[in-house]
Amino acid sequence: MQKRLQRLETITVVNCSSLEGIFEVGRSTVNEGMQINDTKDFKQSCQGFQNLTELVVRSCGSLRYLLTPSIFRGLVKLRSLSIRSCKKIEAIVAADEGEETENESMLPQLYYLSLLDLPNLESFSQGKYNFDWPLVQGISILNCNKMNAFCSGSLSIRRKVSIYVSHSSENLKQELNESKKKS
Repeated sequence: MQKRLQRLETITVVNCSSLEGIFEVGRSTVNEGMQINDTKDFKQSCQGFQNLTELVVRSCGSLRYLLTPSIFRGLVKLRSLSIRSCKKIEAIVAADEGEETENESMLPQLYYLSLLDLPNLESFSQGKYNFDWPLVQGISILNCNKMNAFCSGSLSIRRKVSIYVSHSSENLKQELNESKKKS
């Protein structure tokens, strides 16, 4: 089964009301795909998805963060990230207290980012991490009312990109537009 899972490219997580975390650093590494639906007491899921190209998380009411920085750095092939209707989520990338901030960029292959209906989302990352996205074509942030800043680290978008921000702060819109000017 391990060999089959090494080709996993897409994970979709939907309606997991008690889900508190999706990826956890641990002993074993899983390199495959899965779909998780309607679980009630699912606490932690998988690790080490270096071949993952798409991650969709929807309607997970207890989720406070999506990933730790160490797991995020392993998602080198992720092209599409979509998070929707997770009412308690505060950050996509959680702060990792024992980890030092590195200059290494996260999600170098990201093509599309969608953050929708996340009323408690304060920022994309809690730590000071770098996001250099030369391939990104679209960023949509809708109904993320508490989101005043994208990240406390650096954000660089090297190409012309479609950015749509609605029902979020003017500071966030300005930060995203300035990241385009730097490139």
